[in-house]
Amino acid sequence: QEHGRQAQVTISVASHIPKPHAPFQWLGFEDRDSLREKQKYLLSLIKPYKRLRFKYHDVDHSWLEAIFSRGDRRLSKAIELAYRRGCRFDAWSEQLKIEVWRQVFEDLQMDTEIWLKDVPLYAPLPWDHLDTRVKKEFLIRELKRALRGKFTPACEKPYKKKEEIHRTDLGRPDEKAPMVCYHCGLECDLEAIRQERIESWRSLERGIHVKLRTLDDVFAGARKSITRYRAAYRKLGEFRYLSALDLTRTFTRAFSRAGVPLRYSEGYHPAPVLSFGPALGVGIESVEEFLDFETIVEVDPELLKIKLNEQLPENLRFNYIIRIDPQTESLFKLVCASEYSVQLDSKPLNAQLKHRFNGKYNGNLASLHKDIVTSFLNQKRIQIEKVKKGRTKVEDIKPLIKRISVENGKTPLSLRMILATGSRGNVRPEILLEKMYGISAHSFRIRREKMYIEKDGNLVPLTETFK
Repeated sequence: QEHGRQAQVTISVASHIPKPHAPFQWLGFEDRDSLREKQKYLLSLIKPYKRLRFKYHDVDHSWLEAIFSRGDRRLSKAIELAYRRGCRFDAWSEQLKIEVWRQVFEDLQMDTEIWLKDVPLYAPLPWDHLDTRVKKEFLIRELKRALRGKFTPACEKPYKKKEEIHRTDLGRPDEKAPMVCYHCGLECDLEAIRQERIESWRSLERGIHVKLRTLDDVFAGARKSITRYRAAYRKLGEFRYLSALDLTRTFTRAFSRAGVPLRYSEGYHPAPVLSFGPALGVGIESVEEFLDFETIVEVDPELLKIKLNEQLPENLRFNYIIRIDPQTESLFKLVCASEYSVQLDSKPLNAQLKHRFNGKYNGNLASLHKDIVTSFLNQKRIQIEKVKKGRTKVEDIKPLIKRISVENGKTPLSLRMILATGSRGNVRPEILLEKMYGISAHSFRIRREKMYIEKDGNLVPLTETFK
């Protein structure tokens, strides 16, 4: 009622997968059809209740997990062959290629059922040579108790009447009862554990009161010395294939190796405060990308650049770093346009263009490209489809195109485009090229040259603010 919505209960059910060094390691994996029937039955019971959610593991996933949990070194061949046939990230439902795995086992003549059935209690197991210090006899004893529905109290607790034993029982200072121990093989120091629990109990009895500090108290000192920086960096060559997540990891580790203390967020999952400029598509190079970050100590920007570049490869390094005011607008709000260059002198690209525009090609490539650009920009509307939250939306991007021109002077033949970027409108260069030329964007080598901000109605390179 307080939050204006009704409670929802999630019921999670997992298939039993026998795991090594556990009491149930001898039990087999249930037949897949039987598991599916049970899931279907449970779903039918829950379906009438709208506030109940039913979550369960995919049976094929569980089947594969059980094989690798119980299998031996022979499975190494299956892993290699499945990898060569394209299996990746199999823990993700959308990536699991279960038919490929089945075919791999069949081609290698592996009978997977030998790893899925019940195993005699004293039969040798593939992991017997690994010593976890827990005796097999203890696991067998626990299995038998579980099959009889017998409760096993937690170990390392004072032994009392069975109904009084509780997992949170610490034991009072005058407690003389022996500690619960199943002699599993770990050989715990029970007397030391007893003394530790007695000390904990005494601390509670003394009623130690600690004044809890708020988050504001904790971070007050750190906030006073926080310094904000803006950096320009290049992303060239093979590094054009780094995703935004890859970049975040790479830079975070570079800061760590350089000994630069970044400021972290103040939530349940603290993360470095890094703020990148408008995202660039994977596969596109950039001469100038931008990043805002904060440190908890002030460092000279030039020294900061030198230290960070020592930890980064040549084609992924900082060009400039400046100190900025904490109230400065974010990059995403500031940037309004980007300039891109596209190489047009590639032989494979031109071969495709000659084939596609055979009727327009007169032997002059520059003329062909100019005709394509002119024809494209002369359209009243340039519409593309965008998919957002599963819905397809048609958008006219012509107002977002600032300039497109063919450069054919002293430099090699290239295309120059200035396109809207940022929160007020955005055009991805690869989408525009596909629309304009009618061929895959993978045929083009694209590079972002500059980012622009708006000042007095004019476009000004963002790097001008670094001077």
